[in-house]
Amino acid sequence: MIRKLLNRYKSYSIATLIILLAGSIVPLMIMETITCMIAASTLKRQTDILMESNMKLSQKGLEDYFSQYDSIIMSIYTENQYALKLEKLNVWDSRNYYLIKKELEDDLENISYLHPEILGIAVVTQKKECIGYDSVTNSIMNSFCFPDRDKSWLEVADETFLNTRTVYSDMINRKEDNGTSRNIIYLGHRIADINNYRQGTVGSILICLDEERIRETYSQEDKQDRTVSFLCDTNGIIISSNRAELIGTRIEPATKASFSSIYTKPVLNGQYVLVTIRDNRELLKDFKYIFEVIILLTILIIITSILIMLRFAESLQVRVEKITSAMDRAYKGDYTVQISHSWQDEFGTIARHFNHMVTKIDQSGRMERSSFKREECGAKGTGSTDQSPLSL
Repeated sequence: MIRKLLNRYKSYSIATLIILLAGSIVPLMIMETITCMIAASTLKRQTDILMESNMKLSQKGLEDYFSQYDSIIMSIYTENQYALKLEKLNVWDSRNYYLIKKELEDDLENISYLHPEILGIAVVTQKKECIGYDSVTNSIMNSFCFPDRDKSWLEVADETFLNTRTVYSDMINRKEDNGTSRNIIYLGHRIADINNYRQGTVGSILICLDEERIRETYSQEDKQDRTVSFLCDTNGIIISSNRAELIGTRIEPATKASFSSIYTKPVLNGQYVLVTIRDNRELLKDFKYIFEVIILLTILIIITSILIMLRFAESLQVRVEKITSAMDRAYKGDYTVQISHSWQDEFGTIARHFNHMVTKIDQSGRMERSSFKREECGAKGTGSTDQSPLSL
């Protein structure tokens, strides 16, 4: 049986052996592939759950961040003295103008000290005059947040006169005198006399914020650079991002990455949208390496198993040939044949029984031949005795 199998394998061509090897590997590869796919799907699902939780935390962080400045705005809005002072500044009350202006500057400076993360805070009159405090330059003169050469802050103030809610500006990139560049955003709200609504808006309050402070509330540390997080407005313009090069661009170029998962959360009742894009190729890269290692190990194990099997089959062939050769000699009458071996397995048992059997057969044959010779000799001796009297 073993010889037949060995002869069968020996008769196979190399191509046939390769096909047999591939046929043994392919099912294992399919099983490993399915296992890796299930594991990758599970990991992605768990990652999605984790990312969704992080997005909720980031959403709440942004809401809380902006709400503290809304609280400042509301405190100014509800504190009627700001509206009363602005009413006087609007009519150019020369007797109290500079005194009122100084009082407003001091009040806003105190607010800035209480909230050092604010870059600048100011009130704007109906005559477009800006009164406030700039934390960057420590003065409203030559202001970084409210410069005369750049009236982007005035556009926000004009918009507040037409709205009853807080107005948020686009992201603005501005350089300081020392060349340092900052991305800033304005929050604005109208100021009205709560005791005399018919008078309408008497001015507006503006708060200048640093984009880096906004980014800190939602950006997750990612040393491998696998995620992109950004805050965009309703027009799809990115106003804040953990990648500075994306700020000011539209959202479409940032979302064209393939093999990505996109997570979104509205902020401030849809005023902004928080977006996080995760590259799943980095996430599944480890599975790719694991899969390759498994495949290589599988191939190595199969090849090693085949080599061991062939070596074992060769050893079996040697033993079988040794036993069958001894049997052939015994069949031809050579009962002195012995199988020399040191086997401790079933073949050793067969060889010992064979040696014992042929020894017994040889001994029996010798005894039979010895008995036959004695009988022959006895017959010859009897014949000589009977002829002796006749001869006399």
